[in-house]
Amino acid sequence: MNWNLQQLWNECVYSQQRELEPRDYCYASEIGQPLVDRYLKMKAVKATNPPNMRSLRKFEAGNLVEWVVRYVLERAGIIFNTQERVMVEYPNMLRVSGRIDFLAGGRIDIERAKQDITSSHLPESIQASSLYIAERLYEKFGDKELETKVLEIKSCSSFVMDMMEKTEKPIKHHRLQLFHYMKGLNLNGELVYICKDDLRMMCFQYEPTAELEQEYLADLAGITHYFTSSTRPPLEKHIMVEDGKFKKNFGIEYSNYLKFLYDFEEPRDYADSVKSQVARWTRVVARYAKGEKITAKNEEVRAEIEAAGYDFNQIVEQAKKFGVTEEEEEA
Repeated sequence: MNWNLQQLWNECVYSQQRELEPRDYCYASEIGQPLVDRYLKMKAVKATNPPNMRSLRKFEAGNLVEWVVRYVLERAGIIFNTQERVMVEYPNMLRVSGRIDFLAGGRIDIERAKQDITSSHLPESIQASSLYIAERLYEKFGDKELETKVLEIKSCSSFVMDMMEKTEKPIKHHRLQLFHYMKGLNLNGELVYICKDDLRMMCFQYEPTAELEQEYLADLAGITHYFTSSTRPPLEKHIMVEDGKFKKNFGIEYSNYLKFLYDFEEPRDYADSVKSQVARWTRVVARYAKGEKITAKNEEVRAEIEAAGYDFNQIVEQAKKFGVTEEEEEA
């Protein structure tokens, strides 16, 4: 009569994974992601590197954190719609479909909020957080109607939160996902990150601007071209550059087609293959940006970078603007 909770728990999470089916539309969460992976998923090509049990557990931890945020905001009385499907269509482009996390706003019913919060059976800390938010919003706005906005909630690790606090920038493709909902609903939005490790929160507010739409359309035009012509997009670059620093490509490292496309068995195999090169290239860019003495070996590395198709002078200027570190950080 012995039973194993670990096995049941892990099997339950794994059973939620769905088989791929061919589709002729995009998901909002894919916009800004590597084109080649999206193309293969839309063609229902079976993954060679599906999420492992650890990845699934991390996804589930993120879901739990996001649920806590939802509960707090619901009890504060400012969420009135969740999981609404939003479709966006442009002429001669693939359709894009996605489900919003939350629509938030409206009037605060403070007495109902207090009753709902105090009668709940969740931890006192969560009740206290809910009550605090409701009372502070009511103190500031009273019976006035709050702006209705789209809230896109993302959970992340301490590493990612630290990075965003340093750069004051969100993850690029999350902005485009939020734009999809703002465009479809003609509302402003807020991209909300919450750290799974310590529950820190960071928010970025957006409007559906022409600049965001242009970026969204450029991505959509790319995947439309490859999908309609049945042409597989080119592979991702093994090394990326951002703000004057070389980085490993997370689009490769966490690709569901890592073995099929790049011939790496595991994410760590790819990361190890570029680690020393990323550090060497970044170190040389840092020397040029800081005006340090340039050696013959440094010049050889510069030639190597340029031969790989990068604009070395532009990267150095970015490094001067944003600052660089000489070692690649680990996620």
